[in-house]
Amino acid sequence: MYFAAGLGLCMMSHVEMLGKSQKFEITSARLEQRSTWTTTMDLGDVRPEDSYGKAEHMQLNLIIESQEPAENLVNFIGYCRQACMALQSVAAATPVATGLYLNGQSVGDVGGTGPFEKGT
Repeated sequence: MYFAAGLGLCMMSHVEMLGKSQKFEITSARLEQRSTWTTTMDLGDVRPEDSYGKAEHMQLNLIIESQEPAENLVNFIGYCRQACMALQSVAAATPVATGLYLNGQSVGDVGGTGPFEKGT
C-alpha cells in the first residue's frame, strides 16, 4: 500500500511540475488509482518459505479539468508517465538487489535480482 501511495504521488508531482513548466492551464487534477495485489501470507500461520506477494495490475486514472485540447493533454500525460520513476520501475519490472548487513558487516546480496520464483 505504501508503494501504491508513492506511485500516485510520483505521477501527480510530474503532472504538477511539467504542467507548470509547459504553462498548461489545468484547473483541477486528481488521480484515481486501483491496484491489484496477490499474497500467500496468512497472518495466522506465517511460514516465510511459503510467503509470496506480487502486484497483479496498476491502473492510474487522471481526472483533469482544463481548456487545453485533448491531444495536447494526451501527449503531456505520456511525458508524465515517461518521467515518473515509480511508474517506470513497475512497468519495466526493474531488477531489485537486496544486500544483507549483519552487525555492520556485509553478508552479501541475497535472493537474486529478479522476481521470486514461486515453488510448486
